[in-house]
Amino acid sequence: MVLSSDENRKQSRINTTFKEEETVMTTEKQVKQYPQVAEAFELELDGDADGNTPLGMVKAFGYNPEGWKFQGEAVTGKHKGKFKLVQIGYQPNLDAAKAALEAKHGPTPQGQWMKAFKDAYPEADGKGPVGIADASWVGP
Repeated sequence: MVLSSDENRKQSRINTTFKEEETVMTTEKQVKQYPQVAEAFELELDGDADGNTPLGMVKAFGYNPEGWKFQGEAVTGKHKGKFKLVQIGYQPNLDAAKAALEAKHGPTPQGQWMKAFKDAYPEADGKGPVGIADASWVGP
């Protein structure tokens, strides 16, 4: 079948539009999606790397580390860990959050693993905050 000149122009516009859309679709930034709630995932942490030390994390998260204190047990060396995102609903404070987590899901990981999570998933998914109930850091 041969297209008429009007049909050729329509086909040309369709092809041009499709190619432009195709270009846009292929140049979009790919964002690594958060794991699903209750789905196991692995993280790696080098506790000795500059931004992963307890006070290095304070700086990496955009705060001035001057005056901050770390009162917990630091993760040192290279480690791999398995984790799950869980939901515990509203809690009035960090102690209540930690108690709710540990009663239902077991021990809370050290807070330094939050940096490993943020490195693995740098873009928030927009479904709410993600955190670790570790009160080892005391601000100025």
